[in-house]
Amino acid sequence: MRPLVWFVPPFAAGTALGAEMPVAGAAALAGAALALFILSRRNILAGAALGLCAGLLRVALAPLPEPVTEGPTVLRGRVVGPSHLTPAGRSALADTGARHDAPARCVFTVESRECGRIRVQTSEPLEPLLGGEEVALSGRLRNPRPPSNPGQFDRRAWLRRQGIAGTMYAHEIEVLSGPRGPLSLLSRVRRFLRGRLDAASRPEAAALAAAMLFGDREGLDERLTLDLQRTGTTHVLAVSGFNVALVVLAVWALLVLAGVRGRLRVVLLLAATWIYALTAGLEASVLRAAIMASVWLGAEIFRRRSDPPVSLAAAALVILAFDPHQVRDVGFQLSFLAVIGILALVPLLSRSFGPQRPWIHRVYGAALVSLAAWLATAPVVQTEFHLLTPCVLVTNLLFSPLVLAITALGAVSIAVPPAGLLTGVVYDVLAWLARAITSVPGSYFFVPGLPPALAALYYGGGTAWAAWTRAAPAGWKILLVPVLVAPLAAPGLLHRRPEDLRLAALDVGRGACLYVEFADGRNFLFDAGSLDFRDAGASVAAPYLWSRGVFRVDTLFLSHPDADHANGALSLVERFRVRRIVVGRPFAREPAGAELLRRARERGVEVVEVERVGAPVRIAPDIELFGPPVWEKYGRAVPSNESSLVLRVGGRILLTGDIEETGVEALLENPDVAAAVLVVPHHGKSDRRNAELLGRVRPDLAVIPGAEHTASPRTLRELRERCATYAVGTTGALEIDVTNAGVRVLR
Repeated sequence: MRPLVWFVPPFAAGTALGAEMPVAGAAALAGAALALFILSRRNILAGAALGLCAGLLRVALAPLPEPVTEGPTVLRGRVVGPSHLTPAGRSALADTGARHDAPARCVFTVESRECGRIRVQTSEPLEPLLGGEEVALSGRLRNPRPPSNPGQFDRRAWLRRQGIAGTMYAHEIEVLSGPRGPLSLLSRVRRFLRGRLDAASRPEAAALAAAMLFGDREGLDERLTLDLQRTGTTHVLAVSGFNVALVVLAVWALLVLAGVRGRLRVVLLLAATWIYALTAGLEASVLRAAIMASVWLGAEIFRRRSDPPVSLAAAALVILAFDPHQVRDVGFQLSFLAVIGILALVPLLSRSFGPQRPWIHRVYGAALVSLAAWLATAPVVQTEFHLLTPCVLVTNLLFSPLVLAITALGAVSIAVPPAGLLTGVVYDVLAWLARAITSVPGSYFFVPGLPPALAALYYGGGTAWAAWTRAAPAGWKILLVPVLVAPLAAPGLLHRRPEDLRLAALDVGRGACLYVEFADGRNFLFDAGSLDFRDAGASVAAPYLWSRGVFRVDTLFLSHPDADHANGALSLVERFRVRRIVVGRPFAREPAGAELLRRARERGVEVVEVERVGAPVRIAPDIELFGPPVWEKYGRAVPSNESSLVLRVGGRILLTGDIEETGVEALLENPDVAAAVLVVPHHGKSDRRNAELLGRVRPDLAVIPGAEHTASPRTLRELRERCATYAVGTTGALEIDVTNAGVRVLR
């Protein structure tokens, strides 16, 4: 009957539901589940009801941390786990060569009596922390911000699920005592092993080997990580069942050579499994594998037969009983779904159809494992990472021997450093292969996330197909698999057009990103950059567009080549079908700007370079180009801000880029600049000639692309005296419908 298999899924559902429901609702649902358990005479139904009730109860006993009191604070506490470094600032135009000055930051977690767990960042020079150190910190304590844009990653919820109540940027740190406790010893072991790998191999090869061996991802090559993500193989960076199996096999071989037999051998294998799992950091994938291995080894001790579905259910139950909020963790979901897919689908697919020759059968079996894992995890990958990776069926077959080689050579190089040279060679092959595959059209697609209804249809249809195929195997039923994956391609078809002209002003901090969509479905972006996000295109603009079901951008206007307006452009070109980029002529004169345009052309994007505009030029039936209004003054080139593109959309929205006094003066030479919505020039910082500009534009609403505190007080006062004013850095993203009847703020 496998009662645990019927108990655990409802238990997981209960933890997920309980985290989202009010306490009263969760209590009512738990009561109903308990009543169903008591009244039910069917074992399966009773077990499911009991599991749901237990899950709701468990999550109720694990409340999320309360908000902290914000402000300057001095904290004293103990470091939880090792510190790690975040990379230094991204390039000026996102991966095109010119660098920011943003320093690398040290990040770690501190447990304090006053505030609970706090995530700390600092740029101060600091020796690596191992965990267990007592520290005194001085800095500003903050509550994590909720996402300020639709579709944006919810960092606050992610931190709270880890038990972290607040964040701090520390400007003073004092280590009061050294590391203590068993976990600090494991951190020392990890640090020692990483040092040996670094000494034996090139930095990028050592970083990859460290990630595969014991989950240390510090220093991973960013380009390779992206390529692995786009080939659907980022699981190779996570310690999982593959690694645990290698450890068990290696220790088993050593014990056999040493003559250790019977239950003592099994006990030593159990000990080795958990020492390795602890060293690797106890992430969901390694914890699942360690528990499943423990169940299997435990069955050996008691001379019982192990059952993979029961082992998997036991692993999920242990993890969720310890931390019920893990059910919302993507790593947990992918790890368990992949194994469920392999256990459930591989036997069905291999029974339905399969070659008879042994060597072909082995290759076919490996391909089926990849297919089953991909089918089971695709909706989660699509929803969380907006990727559809059909190439994974090939890449898993090609990468598996390379991953095995890097793992084995990395382990050997710890003791025999010359083996690190071979690690570097295999790394180069893997990196080249990943880049080559991602360069093939159709190997991967960026797509909108899967709505819950489509995800339910996908998994429901897949379960029904599996039950039908199990009951009556037939080779032709495998041909229905493409029909089952059809919902993955559907989200883009669900996009709802606005009824009239719509402007979305996104919150990118110190920067600008504006999206305009017409009632007929045409759209464009005006700028996509930020000094507060390493990549505003990937972090803010793309998630917003995907949340609205958008996968195509007709035109990307880049007002000028400053990073706070353009450093997310390349990411958008990579993720969407961008048909055209429009820039001013000075944009291409900047080296980083020229590189961006070159790479856009390589992807088939039309690039239009605009000359200086005197009178307005109508570049579409409802788009007028007012600028660049000026390129030079008194024979000298003006700053790039003054040469910004200026657009009026539908006669009702005026987009002004970063023009300042000279640009505003040139703009006002036009007899008609009226608009219902004004996007304030230069984030509201400039206060010269604003009164005259407002008098001529006569807006009903003004949008400041930035926070209130960055705008000039005089500008704010003049705006508020004349019209409704919103600073998106303060209010969060705005969606504004602009009609002939007026302006309506939706968000």
